[in-house]
Amino acid sequence: MNEKKLKAIAAANAGWIPVTEALPETGVQVIVTTKAKRGTRNVNKAWVDDNGLWHGTGTFAEVVAWRKIDPWEG
Repeated sequence: MNEKKLKAIAAANAGWIPVTEALPETGVQVIVTTKAKRGTRNVNKAWVDDNGLWHGTGTFAEVVAWRKIDPWEG
């Protein structure tokens, strides 16, 4: 997906990009909204590998959306 379309999606969703629309660059840590098996949602930091698998902090069953980490968030 090109950067222009990615920015348009992020702008429409207050910075959040649904994983159904696009994945972040491989190996780049981002903020993710996750869903647990019980249905609860949380926010974590994670990155996606070359196979499309997510790795990150916390325990989660599914990544719903992601956004870039702002400089002040570290």
